[in-house]
Amino acid sequence: MNEKPLNFPQDETFPPQGKGEVLLLVDSEKSVLEMASIVFGLAGYKVITADNSAKAFEIYHKQSKKIDAVLLDWSMPAIGGVTLSRKLVDINPRAKIIVSGRQDFPQNELELRKLGVRYFLSQPYNVTELLKAVHETIHPGSANQRKRSNLPPG
Repeated sequence: MNEKPLNFPQDETFPPQGKGEVLLLVDSEKSVLEMASIVFGLAGYKVITADNSAKAFEIYHKQSKKIDAVLLDWSMPAIGGVTLSRKLVDINPRAKIIVSGRQDFPQNELELRKLGVRYFLSQPYNVTELLKAVHETIHPGSANQRKRSNLPPG
């Protein structure tokens, strides 16, 4: 299969494409990681995956300087979203983190906001919402960005 980046129109319907930015995707479901890797790869991003929080921490610890953003599942077994976010911010206080979960906002939204989590994506979401959240997290203040975070103001 010859995979080429998708050519999204540059308007409000589609987010800007990636330009080789590196994403760390963290989810315990391997099928989710596989599908997300394909979507992000076709959209022009490079992807590193971790199927558990410990592996994500190890990867981020070793490669934080080259990782542009982290997209993690809120409900990871063993080490959850808040704890993993805190550990990533301990490594890099300017870590760009997006949390995904099956509820509107996590109980710990205030703590996530204090940690600098940029977005909480409530599942289900579509590919456009996902790609826009990633682009706006990596490129704050870009022309397509309307708000810095979708977490409620504190």
